[in-house]
Amino acid sequence: MSLPSSKILRLITPTIFNNRKEILRMMRWRIENQQYYASQSKITEESFRNWLVEHVFGKQRLLFWVIDEKGNSIGHMGLNQFKGISCEIDNVLRGVNRGKGRMTKALQVLMRWTIKNAPILELHLRVLSTNTHAIAFYKNNGFVPLRLVMVKKGSPLRFLKMKYYEA
Repeated sequence: MSLPSSKILRLITPTIFNNRKEILRMMRWRIENQQYYASQSKITEESFRNWLVEHVFGKQRLLFWVIDEKGNSIGHMGLNQFKGISCEIDNVLRGVNRGKGRMTKALQVLMRWTIKNAPILELHLRVLSTNTHAIAFYKNNGFVPLRLVMVKKGSPLRFLKMKYYEA
């Protein structure tokens, strides 16, 4: 199975550990956008490296750099929780605000590739219910709100679960 277009998405592999600059860039983006994540704990380089080991490379997950026209990383997005005929779009983050429409194009490439190449019939995602910008972005890309779900027991935060419907 070939991977999505290398012109817009590039798979993040364990070789990232050989490039501290990439680790720090991704970590900085996460810190700058932490209000949009369910986990609000302090992020250090060590904890971020551990997250990559345990939650990206240690799981059935694919995480991609989103690449601009010049080949620079401007964000990332991934696929997670392959369960039967469904999987989840996750970790969508625009780290650099350039390349207008690039995140939309990258999401569309990822969705088309997933539906075509994986035994997937359903794409869904979870987004914090307070992240109105992201919710609008997903609606514009064919996702429909389904329901609110708890982030974790006792937390006031809620995810909006959304599902993709092809037009």
